Amino acid sequence: MDWFFGSSKPSMVPALTPLQLQRSRQIESLRIYNQNVTEIQRDVEYRVQFNTGGSALTLIITLPPQFPEDRPIVKVSPIVHHAWVNDTGAVIGSHGINNFMLHSDLGKMIRGIVEEFQLHPPSSYSQQQHNLPHHNSVISSKPTYTPHLSGTGSKQSTAIDYSPYHSTITSHTYSTSQAPVGSSMYNNNGVQVNVCTCIYE
Repeated sequence: MDWFFGSSKPSMVPALTPLQLQRSRQIESLRIYNQNVTEIQRDVEYRVQFNTGGSALTLIITLPPQFPEDRPIVKVSPIVHHAWVNDTGAVIGSHGINNFMLHSDLGKMIRGIVEEFQLHPPSSYSQQQHNLPHHNSVISSKPTYTPHLSGTGSKQSTAIDYSPYHSTITSHTYSTSQAPVGSSMYNNNGVQVNVCTCIYE
């Protein structure tokens, strides 16, 4: 008579543990307090996209197995220069992350990170490299070379031109009247070169 009174079989869906319930509430909070939330792997990885300083950034949020008893791992992509971010892109300066506990609010914490980046926009590695000054510097070295001299008793000065921005070493030969012993000369590019004197008997 089960067909008349309805089935009395128990549900096959297992009940959630208290930790799983807390996890679900934290994920729901993430969606409530933040826009552009994407689920990459259910209950494990989520991403939040936002704009700051004319650039698009993404927060990658990874929830460990014992979350929310264990704090989440948050990284920013692409990696940027900011007081809260280390060299691997991990967000380590957020008080919300560093003091995260079971009853902390994941959604508000992530929202706080987004607001920090929007209030103090980070700079990218490409911008940092573009702003670095470029200087031609003289590097003292003693490269091995073989001067080509004709006859005996000849005396020539050879200038070794080394530029840190090139992978080759160029040798220039001048007469002693052009390059006295111990003097410095400049090549056609205005880079200082070292001068040494070779005497062959």
